[in-house]
Amino acid sequence: MQTDALRDVVDELIAAWQRARPDLDPSPLHLVGRVLVLAQRLEESVAAVLAPLGLTLGQFDILATLRRHSPQGGLTPTELLHSVVLSSGGMTARLDRLAAAGLIERRAAADDRRKVIIHLTPQGQEVIDAAIAARLAEARQALPPLTPREQELLITLLRRWLTLFEQRRLEQRPPSSQAAPREPPYTSSPRPSFPTPAG
Repeated sequence: MQTDALRDVVDELIAAWQRARPDLDPSPLHLVGRVLVLAQRLEESVAAVLAPLGLTLGQFDILATLRRHSPQGGLTPTELLHSVVLSSGGMTARLDRLAAAGLIERRAAADDRRKVIIHLTPQGQEVIDAAIAARLAEARQALPPLTPREQELLITLLRRWLTLFEQRRLEQRPPSSQAAPREPPYTSSPRPSFPTPAG
């Protein structure tokens, strides 16, 4: 399946499996393996850019989600849980750390004092505005050396692949006729995680 003279870590991995288990077909790793390795490398690159701002990638994801929704006000923990792009695991701990750093605040909803709304603080908005600028600059530098047409083709194919996964997740959800789970105070069961960085 290799189409050029370049060899990478996935080629070595596949060759090793072919030697160790010649009865198996490791060819799916040509795509899946490279996506996973690229995602890890991209996540490392983003983490290095965010570190000077005192943010982890998970914290950035929360602040960026709140920033995108800021014209409509804050989000409940459950809304935030379903709006973040990356893994929602450890949401409570992330919110606690962001609140302790003065980047978010929890407020009681005006229409229901029992409901908590998460808002960016002025300091939080300042930090995320700087972080998103740095993150987008890093993303541009990380782009592969492809022609515009090649990039558009790659985007189309990856979008098709991601849409398939999202459709499968929707199909695996319980029927809407079942009772909806009760809203937790600040956390929920983690969603399946894609290791790609958010933006």
